[in-house]
Amino acid sequence: WFTSMVGRKVNLKILVSKLWKVGVSTVQTTEFVQGQTFRWGLAWSFVSLSNRIPSSKLPDRTSQSFMLE
Repeated sequence: WFTSMVGRKVNLKILVSKLWKVGVSTVQTTEFVQGQTFRWGLAWSFVSLSNRIPSSKLPDRTSQSFMLE
């Protein structure tokens, strides 16, 4: 995954369209708001989500525990 933070929404739309044109497989965006300031997170990958490791082959994380002090 590659990521970037964008400060203008109009630029976010431009970047997303350019990413699709260069052939990325997956694009995700999110919005960060602090008071009246908006920022947008942009993440993209050239690997499709269907090529990820199946969750059945990942280690079971439910058995792990920890304590915060």
